[in-house]
Amino acid sequence: MDSGLLDSHSALGINAPGSDRLQYRKIRTCSPIHFSTYVEEVNHTNQNTDGDRRFNIMLGEVLGVTNYTLQYNLHSLADGIGYALSSFLASPNGWVPIPALNRRDGDVTVAGRGVNALRASDTVVPNTFFQIGLPNTQWMAEVSSWFAISMSKLQQKTVQYASGPLYTPDGYSLVGPESKEEKSICKNQIIRNAKGTTSFSILGVAIILVVGDVLIVGSLALDPAVQLLRQAMRKNEYKTLQYAVDETW
Repeated sequence: MDSGLLDSHSALGINAPGSDRLQYRKIRTCSPIHFSTYVEEVNHTNQNTDGDRRFNIMLGEVLGVTNYTLQYNLHSLADGIGYALSSFLASPNGWVPIPALNRRDGDVTVAGRGVNALRASDTVVPNTFFQIGLPNTQWMAEVSSWFAISMSKLQQKTVQYASGPLYTPDGYSLVGPESKEEKSICKNQIIRNAKGTTSFSILGVAIILVVGDVLIVGSLALDPAVQLLRQAMRKNEYKTLQYAVDETW
């Protein structure tokens, strides 16, 4: 999957001079992993529940967190837990992939998706366990959808760099921009108006204002000008006086 070259101004809304704009490109090569050889089953018992069966996906430890990568709890089906998403990007201080997944020529991400996070769930008939058949290329449709979501999240994070996140977890704090460049990015973020846009002609507005001002000034100056003209010509002084008193001839 290839996003193609995306302009930082038109695609990400970073309002910068042409010389400072960037071209961003995201390429992803996705392959399904058969977890059967990397699964460790763990049984948990709890006096308040019927017990949990959990599958630990052993694709590398998450430093300082767990010795496994992902975990799936079969009890979530009974609990009615829906949309489940989790992914890890390989990094020296985070997820350390197993040698089979450790690549040096690109970034490596492992993603685990719950059943309700798959587009295939749309093919299940409500309130039944019946599902229509799926093509062998269904996984390609799934990862294409995830790729599109990741591009949307890129745009969202760019906007939130200036606006701040919608939610800040307890124990976390926000740090404002410090450098001149960081402050400039915060002040030069442009986004589309979700309610649509309004276009207008500056020339048309200017013409309306000028013509309107001329009519107003002309209306105010017309009566005094006519009176001065008649006084200067000494013509129909009685009618002029009558018009000045009651505006009638």
